[in-house]
Amino acid sequence: MIDNSSKKNSPFGIWDLNLSPITIGGLLTLLGELKVLGEQHQATEVELGISWIPDNSSPLSNLLGKNSQISFTKSSACSEVPLLVMLLDMEGVAACHLFRTGTDLQEFLSQTTKCYITWPPLNSEGKVDYKYNYTHLIQKFFNERGYIPTLSSKTASRQWAMDLVRDRVLPSSPIVVHLKNYIRASGQPDWYNAQMEEWQAFFQMARSRYDVKFLLIGNEAIPQNIQTLPNVIVTQDLGSNLLKDLALIPLSYAFMGVASGPSNMAIFNRVPYLIYKNPEHHVEMMRKELGTSDKFVFATPYQRFYRRFETSDDILKEFDRIWQNNFTSDWKTRFET
Repeated sequence: MIDNSSKKNSPFGIWDLNLSPITIGGLLTLLGELKVLGEQHQATEVELGISWIPDNSSPLSNLLGKNSQISFTKSSACSEVPLLVMLLDMEGVAACHLFRTGTDLQEFLSQTTKCYITWPPLNSEGKVDYKYNYTHLIQKFFNERGYIPTLSSKTASRQWAMDLVRDRVLPSSPIVVHLKNYIRASGQPDWYNAQMEEWQAFFQMARSRYDVKFLLIGNEAIPQNIQTLPNVIVTQDLGSNLLKDLALIPLSYAFMGVASGPSNMAIFNRVPYLIYKNPEHHVEMMRKELGTSDKFVFATPYQRFYRRFETSDDILKEFDRIWQNNFTSDWKTRFET
């Protein structure tokens, strides 16, 4: 990496697919870390590099998605890879690069004229030794400064989300919900999916209590008896996609659902949220992240992350706690700026 003091430092995130498969939540967490570095070094833009070993088909297949015809070369455009389009749609992301090997990545960093700050840091051998998906750097920044930089989508996706809320929701309050409902290749549902019957019961109870519309995001199959509720809108029926769904989250009155990749958009924002996680999923990781708390260090009192199974009564109680504190003014500020 060239040391050029006349140029501004630019955070450069590295994701090594040999250490961990790439995920929506992981990318958003890494972007949150890069935003922290940007705050520390007065940088408004970040970049990201993704590398893998070409004879390891599993990480490569995960990155390619359904598009197996892409010809990968050093610094290929991430816009050719479906999942990484999400990254490029985040405010402040200037570029994304793909590398066949870690050696290609190191060569790029050594020859660039930019002054990059790499994260995770490279070791003495020029490799990454890091556990992705943790928020320790973000927690440390919060403890030092009392705030964290937030994530937001770029203008086109934000505008689509604002138009949807204005056209389909107002004057009711928009509540964004993500209910994971993943079916494995075996045909069996994932054991950490949302408890759909409990959420249906909650939506039904909420009809007579709150003037809200629940915007269900994601590409999962939503049971018909939930889709047809008058206070429920399924965004994929309105032409939404991952980019637009993520843009909706910071613009909502509140976010609700189960722990998932998209829920990280709420975690790294000011929006009140209520997130449930199967207590038997990622047990050790969550212990390191939260200890015995039900919130992240940098969360507000109305941003809760519960390691317990959701029930309709519990969802109602926790949502009412948010609703009774009247976040209308805060929501309007977030929505209009």
